[in-house]
Amino acid sequence: MPTKIQNFARSALVKPIVVNVGRAGAANLDVIQEVEYVKQEAKIVYLVECLQKTPPPVLIFCENKVDVDDIHEYLLLIEVEAGAVHSGKDQERVRDKIFLIWEEGCLSFHRCCLKRAGFSRHSSCYQL
Repeated sequence: MPTKIQNFARSALVKPIVVNVGRAGAANLDVIQEVEYVKQEAKIVYLVECLQKTPPPVLIFCENKVDVDDIHEYLLLIEVEAGAVHSGKDQERVRDKIFLIWEEGCLSFHRCCLKRAGFSRHSSCYQL
């Protein structure tokens, strides 16, 4: 837990209790992470290649809302069933619909996202 949060808890609460699930600060041991660096201009093509090799469901994380919308639109154009979630959308309606479809296993993409610094595969999650 960050020091500022610990200090705030001590000052604002009476006898605060800290609950750690697993080891504090440790990653889940069931998750395999791979990092692949891709040039900016090749990211979309590489994303599609990766998605063709990965069975649904898949999560894609982005750095900003514009990238979410751009990737979501592109995936729909190439006829990939996709959903997008970010703070600029009607969260309750869109998010609940996407989560419901995601849980049923019918949706290939839950959140479309693009990060400028490389590309990481996290189980069936891609981060650009």
